[in-house]
Amino acid sequence: MITSWLLAFALTQVIEAPIYTVGIHRSTQRRWTTALAIALGASAITHPFVWFVFPNLIDAPIPRIAISEVFAWSVELAWLAAFRVPRPWLWSSLANGASFGTGVVLSLTLGWP
Repeated sequence: MITSWLLAFALTQVIEAPIYTVGIHRSTQRRWTTALAIALGASAITHPFVWFVFPNLIDAPIPRIAISEVFAWSVELAWLAAFRVPRPWLWSSLANGASFGTGVVLSLTLGWP
């Protein structure tokens, strides 16, 4: 379970962090390293909840996925807003949409995660 989570978390970071980093850097003119740190923090906050908490709270897959994705999107949006990133809803939508879409494709094609 932990190994699967670590792989899924790493994949999420590989997909979401570049989107967030570019968005943060370009919209705030923060240094790349600062933008990357903020970007990595967004998924680090939400991913454990999506992976470990929601499956224990909600048995039905469709509601669990919907609720956990809305949770991730909104918490990451708030995270970006706390750092005064303009249009946090846009960056959270792009990053979470990309990682969710990748997850769906991997699940349908490879049965993973």
